Amino acid sequence: MKLQPGVRLGPYEILAPARRGSRLALIAVAAMMACASVDNHFAPSLAVEEASYSEAYKGPRPISARQALRSALQSLEQRGVTDVRICRIHWIVAGYGAAIVQATGRWQKDAVTFNAFAVAIADGTEVRHGHAGGDELWVIARGVDQHGAETYYDSAANPTIQLYSEIAKDPDEGFVFEVVSREELAALPSKCSAGAIARWPLREQLVREQSTVLPADAQVFAFAEVYRGDEAMLLACATMSETLVPFAATFEKKNEGWSLQQRFARESEIDAMLHAPEAKIVRRQAGLPLDSLPRFFASMLSDRAPKFREALERHDFEQCAAIAEEMLTGFTVDNAQTVLSALGNPAPASKVTLLMTKQQEDGRLLATFAVDDKYGPSTSRYFLAKEGKGWVIEERYSGPATRTLSRMQDIAVAMESYQVDHDERYPQAASLEELRQMLQPKYMPAVPLTDAWRTPIRFEVSEDRKRYRLISAGADRKFNPESWAVANEELTDFAEDAVFEKGAFVRMWRTSD
Repeated sequence: MKLQPGVRLGPYEILAPARRGSRLALIAVAAMMACASVDNHFAPSLAVEEASYSEAYKGPRPISARQALRSALQSLEQRGVTDVRICRIHWIVAGYGAAIVQATGRWQKDAVTFNAFAVAIADGTEVRHGHAGGDELWVIARGVDQHGAETYYDSAANPTIQLYSEIAKDPDEGFVFEVVSREELAALPSKCSAGAIARWPLREQLVREQSTVLPADAQVFAFAEVYRGDEAMLLACATMSETLVPFAATFEKKNEGWSLQQRFARESEIDAMLHAPEAKIVRRQAGLPLDSLPRFFASMLSDRAPKFREALERHDFEQCAAIAEEMLTGFTVDNAQTVLSALGNPAPASKVTLLMTKQQEDGRLLATFAVDDKYGPSTSRYFLAKEGKGWVIEERYSGPATRTLSRMQDIAVAMESYQVDHDERYPQAASLEELRQMLQPKYMPAVPLTDAWRTPIRFEVSEDRKRYRLISAGADRKFNPESWAVANEELTDFAEDAVFEKGAFVRMWRTSD
């Protein structure tokens, strides 16, 4: 059969039959497009595993994994499930031969929103019992009703939609949690995100060297990897003392791989790495529409936080990390500590409203939210940064002020250590750069040269070297020497200068919203 060149549709060229065999040509094209169709629904981390039977088995051969995946996709789409993302396939041989396909998606039925699914597809080894290869055996779906209650759908039970609170009264009736556990279905949306990362090279290297940097039994969960030339950084959390602790580790390029340099990077090092123009950040897809941020906030505090604490209590750290990573999609990647703290100690919000936004010169938005929680109504302000197709929360409005005060305090501590070793004299330096050379690394591993607004911190020392002063220009990045002698520890305007001298802050900002 000859095929003449035709037209292109996506990645395939549709070939026009010369005269004969047109039916076969169309079938071949349809088969190729069916493969492409199911591939488009694969999560990045999906491993397509074939069924495995022993050599002694002489019965019907099982269907291929792709056949099973296509059948599962059809089962879900025929019900009206949208945005299907296939996350996992595994095979069972008893009491029936089947492929169990796990997927996420969106399905609205009887006032319930379902987002996690498990589909059992007959593998074809039990045709004599009426189960042809590719037949649907059952579908289980997990979701929440309009009140936020955990709810399940079971196609094998006539079909049935039932609250989990009812299922728990008789766990042996009608559901198949022994094949796909409730915990697996709950974690599926987090693990099966379209923006999930299939492999973390820096994490793998850290685990290989774990005995030298972390407890041998610690679990490590990656949130992001940052690459800049011959330097790299892993942002992750690890299980320590029955909780999750966020940390950053630095690496250096060695031959064809990466060598661990520092187990716990400082905040200033993380900030410098993440904001380097040439840095490449690998993380789960992030960014939300502005109008979605209030719902995201409320869900994090009222829905995801209780699930996080429940998982923490049963030491299901993998589930905890999955929830934290899911929540980080609404934050810049350096907010892991903020997210973990909010999940572990939340104030459940009954309502969150976006009141206003104000464009900033640096491209960010300053957003004001109204929050109703157990403490009553309040407002909070956050800087939002553009990321992906939407916005992420970068930090509280007071964040730069808090970080700047912390940096000045750290320098002051190092100064006191220096003067103890130098006859009670502070270092004679004309600039902070000179001061850095005198303090680093003996008295301070890394001296920050700028405040959080990226203005150099000013350093002054008296002629007798017994007094010194550190000054931040504040949010307006303009120094105002006339204000330095006016003591004020409750500055409300972050454009004011902050001053540290005589062992304490004489001018500092109030950083509570």
